[in-house]
Amino acid sequence: MVALLGIGGIGKTALSVKFAQKIQDNFEYVIWRSLREEPPVKIILGNLIQFLSDKQETESNLPASFSDRVSRLLYYLQNYRCLAILDNAESILCSGSRAGLDREGYEEYGELLRRVGEVTHQSCLVLTSRKLPTLYALRTV
Repeated sequence: MVALLGIGGIGKTALSVKFAQKIQDNFEYVIWRSLREEPPVKIILGNLIQFLSDKQETESNLPASFSDRVSRLLYYLQNYRCLAILDNAESILCSGSRAGLDREGYEEYGELLRRVGEVTHQSCLVLTSRKLPTLYALRTV
């Protein structure tokens, strides 16, 4: 997992796109998704799984539970070389004094990133954000 962090407008998104173009031949799947519109994590998970399954898995046959969807995504990350870029991660984080903590209603993103970071796989997840995502670390202390 890699995070590209910096103030707005310095080119994090452009850098992530150039990076993906340079190394795409090392991956079987490359997917870029923006979090700017604050999609619920189940939507992003469903979208990633559908893409990585070559649309063999659809919303109608995906697991309903968040945990099972994460497990399904991890299956693809373990069995295929995938590069997934999640752009604008600051959109799902709190602003102000709680900057970096998951926003109310978006806590499952922290759990998703924790599980992706803890499990051995052959894939790469890149986040771009204006804020450092502290994610689950502060919640589990």
